[in-house]
Amino acid sequence: MLYRWLVLLRRHMYVLLAAAAVLFFAYYYLAGTIVREIKASLLPSEAKLIATGLMEYVVLKLQIAALLTAVTLLVLVALLAVRYTGYSPGIKSLLWLTASAAMLLAGFVLTYRLLLPQTVGILTLLTTRAGVMAYYTVGQFVMFVFVTALLFTLCFLLPVLIAWLAVHGVVSVDTLKRRRRHFYLATVTLTAIITADPTPVSQLMLSVPMILLFELTLLLVSVMKRLRE
Repeated sequence: MLYRWLVLLRRHMYVLLAAAAVLFFAYYYLAGTIVREIKASLLPSEAKLIATGLMEYVVLKLQIAALLTAVTLLVLVALLAVRYTGYSPGIKSLLWLTASAAMLLAGFVLTYRLLLPQTVGILTLLTTRAGVMAYYTVGQFVMFVFVTALLFTLCFLLPVLIAWLAVHGVVSVDTLKRRRRHFYLATVTLTAIITADPTPVSQLMLSVPMILLFELTLLLVSVMKRLRE
């Protein structure tokens, strides 16, 4: 199987390399727009973005282009794998994919429109209250936004994963209900680690939706279990 995969990738290597080059230059061109959008949406009026090096802004655009190109290529390789294996997703698979996409979209919107502005605002407020001017390097600020948005968005796939495990009998609903306190503790601990906000505001803004989604997932899986019985 691995040999077939290597042969398949070799056959499409030139196509993938050409696609990577086109995507990289396209994303590099759009990187400036992305930086301006992040600055306009998330940078508080009290803070300023600066470049501490001659190549810092160019390197940042290269990083953005490389990151987005890698993500797009992973999707293309996944589609190529589906076509190669001849797998035809059924209704259930499409429902799981739709649920995953919806949760990712909801997580990104919540993160970008609510969590990140709150976190950046609090951190800037703590800085200015200490009598320090808030000057952020453009590279660190934008990559902080990218990494935080990615981590927070991926967290919203957890309810879908739990539901999939419960529906397929890997984990029972009763076990999940008995261990819900462990999930609460793990969620609060995880959000405390990945949130850069030293105050509990961002931690609560992320952990509360995760706990509510967990309880909603248990409810939906319990209803599905009763219907199947």
